[in-house]
Amino acid sequence: MSNDKKYQTTFAIVGLGFIAARHIKAGHDVGWKLVAGCDIDPSKAHKIGDAKFFTDYQEMLKEDFDYLVICTPNYLHFEQALDGIVAGKKIILEKPAVIKYEDLEYLKPYSLFISNIFQLRFNPELIKLKESIDKDKKYDVEFNVSVHRGDWYLDSWKNDKEKSGGLMFNIGVHYFDLLCWLFGEPINKQILFNDAKYCAGRLVFSNCTAEWKLRIDQPIDNQIRHLKINGETINLSDNFEGLHTKVYQEIINGNRITLEDAEPVIKLLTNYEKAN
Repeated sequence: MSNDKKYQTTFAIVGLGFIAARHIKAGHDVGWKLVAGCDIDPSKAHKIGDAKFFTDYQEMLKEDFDYLVICTPNYLHFEQALDGIVAGKKIILEKPAVIKYEDLEYLKPYSLFISNIFQLRFNPELIKLKESIDKDKKYDVEFNVSVHRGDWYLDSWKNDKEKSGGLMFNIGVHYFDLLCWLFGEPINKQILFNDAKYCAGRLVFSNCTAEWKLRIDQPIDNQIRHLKINGETINLSDNFEGLHTKVYQEIINGNRITLEDAEPVIKLLTNYEKAN
């Protein structure tokens, strides 16, 4: 990217589902210009305003822009990231970066060009928590993420493990990443229950035992995203707004989340899924 102050960073986005709007807003918030967007559904073209719309992302890659933002179904991330790198673009990958550890290893030589989205790492309350962790102290942790997803979820690619990685990848990756970010790599893991709507288990770290559960059949008016650490509860729904913008600003500041940062959680979840 040019150091010319008149230069405006440009970006394009592939996948115009729900999460794309947060990326478009984040890019605009930090002063970037959206020049193109792609989705196989032409009815989503209105989501990118005056930017150029494509239904074929390979055609979009021929356009001149700095960052390719990938918001497609999880199983497409690996291939599209590689295609973007070959096309000379920097990559911003929605969660999860990939759904196979071997794919992450394949991408690691290109890590300099890839930024991951784990926006909870920029939640101010969680940053304070990380700073307070004492490696010589023992912690008991619970996380409970019980949310509502309608029948559409079970009828979509999200309920296909080959495409989403399963519930732990698709819904849980942010929260498992938090545990790895706070306590390092787990030394033991256990799944107590695992189906399409509910899963639960236990992770053991060197100084932490974490019980966790994920479910998508919670009543819509009583959704829960809680992290409890030594009896103190943090509501993970608080301080959530604007975190995508914070991620983009930190990319500009040189404080991006790298593939190496994402490696512990991708390795953990790949091994979890192989165990089932």
